[in-house]
Amino acid sequence: MRQSSKISPYRNCVQSSLQDRGIDVIEKVQKRATKLVIQLKKRPYTERLKELDLHTLKYRGIRGDMIAVFKIIHQKYDVCAATQRCSSVTE
Repeated sequence: MRQSSKISPYRNCVQSSLQDRGIDVIEKVQKRATKLVIQLKKRPYTERLKELDLHTLKYRGIRGDMIAVFKIIHQKYDVCAATQRCSSVTE
């Protein structure tokens, strides 16, 4: 079996489009939320993220995709949890 045919069922999970999720809108909310910390209010956004030990949403999305690819390659990917389409098993 070719590698691409092994991965194709998982392609939608791995190729999650950050733009479809409204990344810009969510990032603006995170920027405003980090300004709520009074001590960090006047610092640039990148410094506020470092101080709060946070990452940008784009970075987190890419990191999640990389973890998913690693799990697929090492055959540790739970298809049911990823797609949330599994029916409950009754005995």
